[in-house]
Amino acid sequence: MTIKQIHGSILLIDDDPLVLMSNVDLLESKGFSCHGVNSIAKAWRTTQNRSFDLIICDHDLSDGKGIQLIERLGAVGLSAPVIYMSAAIGHDPSHFLSVRLVRLVLRKPVDAETLLDSIRTCLNTASASQFPRLIGDGERELLLTIGDDAAAPGDAGSEVAS
Repeated sequence: MTIKQIHGSILLIDDDPLVLMSNVDLLESKGFSCHGVNSIAKAWRTTQNRSFDLIICDHDLSDGKGIQLIERLGAVGLSAPVIYMSAAIGHDPSHFLSVRLVRLVLRKPVDAETLLDSIRTCLNTASASQFPRLIGDGERELLLTIGDDAAAPGDAGSEVAS
C-alpha cells in the first residue's frame, strides 16, 4: 500500500464540466486535494465550511463573474491566494490583479504544465508568507546584542540593599 502525499488543498471553480473534471483529475494525480464546483453559489457555500490553500477560479460562471466571488471572499477575511483564469481576459489583466487575493491571471486555454507551475508558485509564495523564516547567525547575534543593551540599564538599578 502506498501513501499519497498531499501537496495542498485546492478549490476549483469552473462551469465547464469537462475543464473542471480534467483539472481535478490532473491535480489529484499530482498529489493535491481538490474540490470542484461549478457556480459562485456552490463555491461560496463550500468556502464557508472548508478552508483551502489555493483557489482557482474561472471568470465567466453560470451565476455571475468569478471576480465578484473573489472580492466577496476577500471582504470576509479569506486569505487563500487565487489563480484567476479566463478566455475572456483582455490584454491587460491589471484589474483582476488589483483584487487582494488574486496572485496570477491565466488566459485560457491553459496547458497542464503552466497550470502546475502556477499552482506551485502560488503555494510556495503563500507558505513563505504564512511562516516566519529562520534567522541566520548574524541576525541572531544582533538580536542578542540588542537584548543585552536593553537589559543593561536595569542591571544598574537592580542592586539589592543588604
